[in-house]
Amino acid sequence: MRNTAVYLIGSIFFVFCRAFSQSAEPLSLDSYINLAKKQNPQMRIANAAIASQTAAWKSSRSRLLPQVSGQAQAARSMSSSSLANGVDYYGNNYSAGISAQQLIFDFGKSYYSNKANSNLITASVNDSLSALLSVVVNAKTAYFNYLLSLKLLEVSAEALSQAQAHLDQAKILVETGKQAQYTVASAEVDAANASVNVITAKSNVKLAKVQMEVAAGVNLHDSLRLSDSLESTEPDIDRKTALDRAVASRPQLLSLRAKLDAARAQVASAKSALLPDLNTNAGIGYSSRDIDASTWQQDWNIGLNLSVPIFQGGALVAAVQSAQASVDNAKAVLDANTQSIQSEIDQDYYTKIEAAERILATQKLIQSSQLSLTLAQERFAAGSAASLEVTDAELALANAKSSHAQALYDYRTAHAKLVAAMGETESR
Repeated sequence: MRNTAVYLIGSIFFVFCRAFSQSAEPLSLDSYINLAKKQNPQMRIANAAIASQTAAWKSSRSRLLPQVSGQAQAARSMSSSSLANGVDYYGNNYSAGISAQQLIFDFGKSYYSNKANSNLITASVNDSLSALLSVVVNAKTAYFNYLLSLKLLEVSAEALSQAQAHLDQAKILVETGKQAQYTVASAEVDAANASVNVITAKSNVKLAKVQMEVAAGVNLHDSLRLSDSLESTEPDIDRKTALDRAVASRPQLLSLRAKLDAARAQVASAKSALLPDLNTNAGIGYSSRDIDASTWQQDWNIGLNLSVPIFQGGALVAAVQSAQASVDNAKAVLDANTQSIQSEIDQDYYTKIEAAERILATQKLIQSSQLSLTLAQERFAAGSAASLEVTDAELALANAKSSHAQALYDYRTAHAKLVAAMGETESR
């Protein structure tokens, strides 16, 4: 009877796991990350921001280029004159022409404005890289979380199998008089609790799959299989090296530095607005009272235009002050983010070390818990140990395996976050 129950429980778990192993190719971590890079909406948002900022740069650059426009007009007019005995005159007027204007010198106002927008494009590109890092680390976390949920389901199913086997053994021992009747009732409670844990673990697997779909921005196959595992050794990364890489190449900091440069360029542009502008303009036009080409008259013009700001109610001075305040704000934001990233590096670095130590500790704990359970089962079978001793040993083993799986997950995710905090997507 005991062997039959164990077989049935094992079969249930096998069927459940097999449902995830058919009708779909195994999904590797790299393949899943590439899928997230292509499909996650955050990447489309970041790319749209780059396109928007590029358009703003082109708009500011246009001021440095010639401005050419053409005009054409056809009109009919009426005039009255008392000298003509009140006779109204109706006439047609036609005109057409082209004009051009070119900025010659504005003391760098347009140049610095264009430079500021160019720096903002650089910032947008690095913001896109920051979004990419976020997508990658979220994808890795979701992938590892699914593996963890499968591990915990395996542990729960194994605990249920052990609880059911213990219940079958308790019934036999009660029938032979080696154990009291309450032993069966206690074992039934343990088996029921183990069954509830399996139900919860199955639900967590489904939720973990949903998290993977959200992280990648796609729907995954119902029979999802993953080809990677939590048992993997990640490359060692020195703390100082991690800090140096983060400060030098983290896209978030590169973006903030570009925004600081843009703010400084805006200050220079605002100061230049206090100085004159020198432009040249030229144009040629034709006008006539008749559509007949022979009656058209030509006129043209060419000249220089010097514009000097004298008084604008303090608007230009206020613009300089506002631009300078933006510089101060950008510098403060850069310093704050640098400190935050350094703290992030430390947290991920020490979490990874602690998780690696827990992996080794829980491996030893599993060995000790397994030995303890074996001895408790032998004592219980001989009638020299209470049912509670076996139950405690089973619980200790299940907890040890769960802790080991959690340590593996923490180790992999801490490394992924550390790599992302350095501004990279892969270890090197």
